[in-house]
Amino acid sequence: MMRMTRAARAGAFVMGGIACLIAACTSNDQPTCYRGEYVTCACNNSQTGYAMCLADETAHGTCDCSGAIPGLEGGAPQQDAGGAADANDAGGKLALMQPCDRDDQCETGLCFPFNAKGPHCSKRCKSDTDCPSPSTGCSNMGVCKAP
Repeated sequence: MMRMTRAARAGAFVMGGIACLIAACTSNDQPTCYRGEYVTCACNNSQTGYAMCLADETAHGTCDCSGAIPGLEGGAPQQDAGGAADANDAGGKLALMQPCDRDDQCETGLCFPFNAKGPHCSKRCKSDTDCPSPSTGCSNMGVCKAP
């Protein structure tokens, strides 16, 4: 009878360990969304709006139904002699798909070095619907493609 008790304890211990491993392997340490990321959302007037990822990257905020398209507000910044727009001269951050030199210049916080087009402000994506115009969709690398 003593053996069964030890066997039962050993079995429970092993099963508990397996349950802990499964929980650890299935935990999602990745953020739900990324800083500067927008997703489309439905507005009450049948229009499409955009919701931005919250600063803590746990969820997207409320749907903005103003008609503004993220990354396109204020028009295109002027180019400097070096080719990349300067965010400070434009009075703010660079819009989506504008040429850039550094992440901190972009509204999205991502200056991606495209092989054929050079560095442009982009954003993380999971599908083509995550990438507003002028992007042509989501790349295999998980960033919006440059036009």
